[in-house]
Amino acid sequence: MGHADFFPNGGFIQPGCPTNSGCSHSRSNQYYIESITSNAFRSKNCSSYGEFLAGNCDLNAEAFMGNGVSTDARGNFYLQTNEESPFAQG
Repeated sequence: MGHADFFPNGGFIQPGCPTNSGCSHSRSNQYYIESITSNAFRSKNCSSYGEFLAGNCDLNAEAFMGNGVSTDARGNFYLQTNEESPFAQG
């Protein structure tokens, strides 16, 4: 199966979603739908979300999350999204 894992916003509560709701989980469908037309969910390979936020992965490999992800992508990839559509930050 897949060799790349994507963690938008660290993989936890998504921006614009209240805590303790199904919003964060269902947001994955919205991200995927947007990825079909935008291909703008740019992510960075990184060892952790904290390292990503600190800018320690800026020079690492990148991949686009969602539709059309490269079959060469390997590892854990992190990205940030907007609170509402359009979610991708490019």
